[in-house]
Amino acid sequence: MAKNFFRRFKINDRGASLIEFALVTPLLLALVMGIIEFGWVYNGYITLNGATREGARIAAIFKILPGEEGYTGYIEDEVQKHETNTLQINDIRIIPIAEGQGNNATKRVRVEVDGSISLLLGGIPFIPIEDPFDLSAQTTMRLE
Repeated sequence: MAKNFFRRFKINDRGASLIEFALVTPLLLALVMGIIEFGWVYNGYITLNGATREGARIAAIFKILPGEEGYTGYIEDEVQKHETNTLQINDIRIIPIAEGQGNNATKRVRVEVDGSISLLLGGIPFIPIEDPFDLSAQTTMRLE
């Protein structure tokens, strides 16, 4: 009698697909959401990197750095234009760099920006990522 009972389950496998789907779906969903979150953070990093590049470009064009006469904060303004609802710019540092002396002197400017981005899945308790996620970028350009 027990032999016939188990044989019935061996022949009938209608529920196997449902069980396989139930086992695979959470893993697939976690993978897809991780890819989306990575893309979201990477987009924020690219935006922050673009902000530093634009700030350094403006500094290289106008050749007036913070602390010099006539500086009005236009580098910071250019970097702040890249701030969005999810990407917050926390700190902007403009560092003049002088190399060499006399006619061979080279002036450079480095723009460093620290920011943070709000995550899409930051409110889910089992994800070990802090919300907001901190980002930083820097760009160095020669003053023309």
